[in-house]
Amino acid sequence: MVRIIVAALLLACCVLPCVAQEAAAPIPRPALWDFLQTGFECEGEVRSPEGEVVYRYTGTWKGEYVLDGKVMADTFRGFGPEGELIALGTNIRAWDPKAGRWQMKWIDAQTGLWTQLGLEDGVTTDNGEIHFRGKGPQGRTFRVRFTDMTDDGFLWHGDLQQPDGSWHEDWQLIKARRKA
Repeated sequence: MVRIIVAALLLACCVLPCVAQEAAAPIPRPALWDFLQTGFECEGEVRSPEGEVVYRYTGTWKGEYVLDGKVMADTFRGFGPEGELIALGTNIRAWDPKAGRWQMKWIDAQTGLWTQLGLEDGVTTDNGEIHFRGKGPQGRTFRVRFTDMTDDGFLWHGDLQQPDGSWHEDWQLIKARRKA
């Protein structure tokens, strides 16, 4: 009987107030990523440090809110010149109210690797653009920029940090156009 009373007191004093507090302060819907909703056809390029296109590919990008609209999950599929699958993965983007920042990961379905995104300064916005950094499986730092976001599509820029600390800007560039 004493155990039941102690358990009831713990529930009333510790658990229920936490649940009520969380219910009173809902996590905001991640509106920053609204532009990723629905599907896109993509054209991608890999560029040399001099800006020369060395590889072209196509792809699809599909974003949707999951988990009661609190998380953006967007999936990218990339295809090589012969239609072969060259990239397949999903970004998970959720707002962390305690940390006051976006928590994001890329899950590579072909290798099983998870890449933490939004390192150091998290996600920043500047003049209508979204910026964040990550560290690839080989330990190289990269940064991502979403630009030119409209109802029709967006540009995704991938910049790769060089060993000397400089940036290879637009190492990858993806032009995404909303499917009709």
